[in-house]
Amino acid sequence: MPLETVFLVITGLTLLSNLISIVSKEKIQRAVYLVFLRLFLSQKYAQLKDLKSQQIAINKERNSISAQDNYAKWTKLNRKYDSLTEQTKKLENSLSGQKSSIDSYVSRALQLVTVVPINLLKLWYARKSLFFVRPGTFPWFIDSLVINLPFLPRGSVGIYVWCFCVNKVFWIVANLIQSLSETPPAKPAKAKVN
Repeated sequence: MPLETVFLVITGLTLLSNLISIVSKEKIQRAVYLVFLRLFLSQKYAQLKDLKSQQIAINKERNSISAQDNYAKWTKLNRKYDSLTEQTKKLENSLSGQKSSIDSYVSRALQLVTVVPINLLKLWYARKSLFFVRPGTFPWFIDSLVINLPFLPRGSVGIYVWCFCVNKVFWIVANLIQSLSETPPAKPAKAKVN
């Protein structure tokens, strides 16, 4: 792979990894699960909603009558409510088991898309220079000891330093955008002295 392509790929993957950090893995997992639920488990989900609505209706009816006055009816409603609760728990356990497996698949997929390629590229191109900086751009110690890590020729920038720089710039811009989007707190009104 040409170094120009490596430069673009590692920059894109680093930015993608940081975007995933901002969005959060949990939100991505939740979104994928909701899509999966609507596409493949819509019947089970509708059944769960129906069971819960039946539970609410029975609970309202059970609470509206007195257990002492209408003991037979209250007991019948209580048994029905307990039966619905058991069915609901079974269905919820089934759906939550599928949610945990989908969450683990999404987590693995995110790692395969971002973390694994970044680390493989860093290992493979650790001793290659992505680009060179004109001599005298930085002080001599930065030019000869910092930007060329790990031990590349003087003035060259390697993949580790480039990833570090992309990360830092990304988070500076993200924090700047976040601070600009926040509304400043309102100043307290001064009390008038009479």
